[in-house]
Amino acid sequence: MDKDRSVDVVRYNMRRLRMEKHMTQHEFGELLGFSPDTAGRYISMIESGVRNPTFEMIDKLCEKFDLTRDYFFALPEPTLPAKAQFAASDGTVVQILSPRGKLSEETIRSLRDFADYLLSKEKDGTADNND
Repeated sequence: MDKDRSVDVVRYNMRRLRMEKHMTQHEFGELLGFSPDTAGRYISMIESGVRNPTFEMIDKLCEKFDLTRDYFFALPEPTLPAKAQFAASDGTVVQILSPRGKLSEETIRSLRDFADYLLSKEKDGTADNND
């Protein structure tokens, strides 16, 4: 992995850790020892790529959260969208991919109603054909 890519991975994992711990940039910066006046701004600059994280920062985070350096240099696991599959009233199977995770039952009902509506338009010949 080249140097620029490594720094991007560390940045990504630092932000991921901060978000998992439900910390603001300001709180995260203070945890790393930055003054209250600059803590949030400094972490913002790291996360946006203006500044680079240091090994000292990584080591402090490892100590505070009982992690190893490997945590920060590991490529993130790819996340696949959640799937919702249901049958429309005519038996047509509809599959929806949700990048936000599992869909609620209410959302699936709404999608089923919309699929029924579209399928009825198709069946009636009133669907918009742009061929």
